[in-house]
Amino acid sequence: MNQKENQSRMISMSAKMDTILKIFGGFCLAGAIVAAIFIPLTFIFGDGIVADAASIELGSVKLELAEGAIPEFAQLRPMILLGLISAVIMCLILWYGVKVIRGIIAPMKEGKPFDESVPAGLRKLGVLVLIGGTALQVLNAVSTSVSLRVYDIENLVNTAAVKSVEMNLDFHAGYIILAAVLFLLSTIFRYGQQLQQESDETL
Repeated sequence: MNQKENQSRMISMSAKMDTILKIFGGFCLAGAIVAAIFIPLTFIFGDGIVADAASIELGSVKLELAEGAIPEFAQLRPMILLGLISAVIMCLILWYGVKVIRGIIAPMKEGKPFDESVPAGLRKLGVLVLIGGTALQVLNAVSTSVSLRVYDIENLVNTAAVKSVEMNLDFHAGYIILAAVLFLLSTIFRYGQQLQQESDETL
């Protein structure tokens, strides 16, 4: 396959990816808007929301609570608001990430994979992954802490069989590795850009 055919395939694939990302970005933005709308609605329809709090999910384990164990809405409100705010933040981060990726793909749609904007876009995406990953870790930790205050976990287990209940916070470092890969790709594309520039100057 010659260079012209490879370039044609790259342009076609980039255009398709851009269309998919555009649709996905729209869903992310819509998700952020819906979650933001639900924030004030929790104060209006608070009593109805309590019915959805009759279960607790601990990983793959789901606990259905008896009526007397379901917290009042006043107790649930911080947890619900935190969940909605987290959803807004993560949807907006995803939306902006899609926007950055589309910016990286834009020159590839024109057959220019080593455009000067690509390395900068990859670096920006790496920083965004670090920020988003850190934000997700913090939000998960805060959410777990709030949940422990809302639900009396020790009251939900057989105290004769269970001596104590502990909740450990998990730290996932995958986003750090992904960010490092993006920074590496940025360096590779910047080097490719320099080679392309030297080739053009030679011709």
